[in-house]
Amino acid sequence: LGFNDVLYLGGSYQNDRRFATLFQVKPNKQISIAYSFNFETGKLNRFTNGSHQVMLKYIFKYKVYAPNSLIF
Repeated sequence: LGFNDVLYLGGSYQNDRRFATLFQVKPNKQISIAYSFNFETGKLNRFTNGSHQVMLKYIFKYKVYAPNSLIF
C-alpha cells in the first residue's frame, strides 16, 4: 500500500504461522529507507523474538529529465 510514492506499508504471511510487516519511506527519488519485522506465531514463538531488517538504498547514477539543460 503506497501513499504519494513516498510512504509504503505492507505485510505478508507464510504457512499461517509466520508474519511480516514492512514500512518504507522515500524522501526523494534517490533514497529509500525500509524496516521490516518478522515474527512467529506457531510453536517456535517460545524460542524466537522475531527478526528485524533495515534497508538503506541510494541510487548514485540518477538521471534528471531536463528538456532544456539551462532550465530544470
